[in-house]
Amino acid sequence: MRPGTPGFSGSRLRSAREARGLSGAVLAELVEVSRSAISQYERGIQTPSPKVVQEIADKLCEIGVDFVQGFGIAQPQPLNALKETSN
Repeated sequence: MRPGTPGFSGSRLRSAREARGLSGAVLAELVEVSRSAISQYERGIQTPSPKVVQEIADKLCEIGVDFVQGFGIAQPQPLNALKETSN
């Protein structure tokens, strides 16, 4: 595994992405990385830089860096649920 962000959890990234109904390709486009990079992050082959982790967290409706790094127990909510509660 190449150096990146210690404690990053690819399975949590996948969980958050899927909960929001996003494909890996769409998330890759949003954070300006390749689809292959997202796949490698989710499978634990490599970890993103701290800057990319922050971008991912921002694009996934501010799930927070702590969640994708394996801290905290809150599960991500689908984007439509987040929008409904903020109205």
